[in-house]
Amino acid sequence: MCLIPLSIFFCIIKSKSGNERFEVSIDADGNLITDWDLLVKLKECRDSIAFRDGIPKYAIAKSNVLSILATYKPKNENEASQLKGITLNFALRYGKEFFHNINSNN
Repeated sequence: MCLIPLSIFFCIIKSKSGNERFEVSIDADGNLITDWDLLVKLKECRDSIAFRDGIPKYAIAKSNVLSILATYKPKNENEASQLKGITLNFALRYGKEFFHNINSNN
């Protein structure tokens, strides 16, 4: 898991709940490193959990966490908790739902 993004760009995902800004990573050749389709799935997963549990979506995962997950694609709690911005608490509490999306996206 050694992806080194050359550049970070911002993109907007529009949804019924409003626009949200996400970071995406680009390599030296200008290729998108962040998996866009996975990022959208992870956003939908987070929004669904927030609605189900009646809590704000940012309390589950901020947009930068979703971008990190869609870029590095950790397969489990241990891999996720090694990434900057992702806590072991998040991985243990919500990881199963997010890892299902990550693992089924390959």
